[in-house]
Amino acid sequence: MSMSRLSAGDFVANLQRSFQEGSLEFLVGAGASIASGLPSWNELNRRLLSSFLAQEHSDLEFQSGDLDVAARIFVDNFGREAVVDVVRDKLPAERYLDMLRDALYRGVPKDVSSIHLELAAILAASMDTPRRRLHGLYTFNFDDLLERAAERLLGKAPEVIVTGERPAEPHVVHLHGYLPPTPGKTPSGTVVLSEKDYHEARGDWASRKLDDLFTEEKKTVLMVGLSLADPRLRGLLLERVKRAQRHQSVARVYALLSNNPPSPGAELMDRLARNFVRRHQEDFWASWRMHVLDVESHDLVPFYLRQIRLGSNGGTWAEKGEAFLRATSPVFKDLYREEVQRSAINVLKGMHSFLKRRFAVLQEEELHIGGFIPAAGALIQLGFRYRGGDGTGDIINEPYARTRQLSVASMEKAQGASGFTFLRGVTLEASRDPRLHANFTAPMLESWTHDQIFSSMVCVPIYDSANWIPIGVIYLTSNRLKPFWAGLDTEDYEQLETLLRNTFTEVLKYAPI
Repeated sequence: MSMSRLSAGDFVANLQRSFQEGSLEFLVGAGASIASGLPSWNELNRRLLSSFLAQEHSDLEFQSGDLDVAARIFVDNFGREAVVDVVRDKLPAERYLDMLRDALYRGVPKDVSSIHLELAAILAASMDTPRRRLHGLYTFNFDDLLERAAERLLGKAPEVIVTGERPAEPHVVHLHGYLPPTPGKTPSGTVVLSEKDYHEARGDWASRKLDDLFTEEKKTVLMVGLSLADPRLRGLLLERVKRAQRHQSVARVYALLSNNPPSPGAELMDRLARNFVRRHQEDFWASWRMHVLDVESHDLVPFYLRQIRLGSNGGTWAEKGEAFLRATSPVFKDLYREEVQRSAINVLKGMHSFLKRRFAVLQEEELHIGGFIPAAGALIQLGFRYRGGDGTGDIINEPYARTRQLSVASMEKAQGASGFTFLRGVTLEASRDPRLHANFTAPMLESWTHDQIFSSMVCVPIYDSANWIPIGVIYLTSNRLKPFWAGLDTEDYEQLETLLRNTFTEVLKYAPI
């Protein structure tokens, strides 16, 4: 018997209820770490194979493409699941782990992702409310990103658990072992990666814990960053279906999936196939007695996690953000005093000049910078701006700020690009886009468009507060339909986002996490 489909609102509401009741558990997979620069399972395999082949034939010079071809041949002959065993059996144990560590942490990983921080915030919120009883997170990952995120929010590193023991203190349970990023350190627990590893791990404490998670009737399990194509996970889910068919107890299972939509330039068959999957996967997984939510983009997974923790009322988020700034920013309550505004303008003017130089912005491209802050009544309002010149015309008083307010009551009612960004928590670009004035009333539209002297805008959300709650939006506008940021590579674009976030912090003078 399959399950009925849930709307996104009901999906989130059910998880909110389970979280409040203390029955919600989180199972985290590799997808949560990919945003931080760590490899997917397939990429980890490819890196490991490439390193092994390069070592085996150290007398030869290989191009990256050559190693990729060789890696594919290995997979074709030994199978995706067995290929790691081939490498492990040919190497001493210590060398294998060093090679695996290099494949996992190669290069400099980015900071923890928003997904890690949202999960850590959920852990922190549950510790503040004992009846919620969530003291730990379960993960299949080897990395330490959940620990790092939790340390930022909790002020101390959670305990790493690689056995069946679960302390009352905050902890992260590594079901497949923990491989520290520091060379020379031994892994904690048994690293489960290869086909042999999985077979040998059957019946161990981690397998028993997973069985318990999926069969405890009072539990709800939310899977984040996991591929439902994984054969081991599918095996567990199928066993759960069989139990349900025998009228035995099973947990309620939910999954956040993020199958990104096809790109505009994708081939016809690619678009058709992806759209077919998006339309039918909920019905397919409902036959497995589980609920899935197909998230529009991987970047929006944190948005749904945030609703589980804070609720779906955007006004509550704004209230919490305002309270944080009142408690931590020495200038927030006096932001509209002239001397504070002049100080803000000086900061913005300096950043304006730096952006022009750093990104070689053409002289004829005019840039304006401003920011929105949370206000009472489920609103955000203009807090500061710089539009060039001596800044005299950019001094904002409180009465004017109230004429530049945007609703953030809910995603459906969010007004403008900045209101949308505040709630979603994802950088938004718009060029003569309907989202610039989304949900504006007629008087707002007339007033705001009369003052609009730009063609493109990028809005960056600010979330770096103690409890990882939204506290504002900083925007950058350009008079060009194709602004300079449209041509930036990923690294430069991320630097632009960081510079803008740092500017918001410098204006309000609070201490970010």
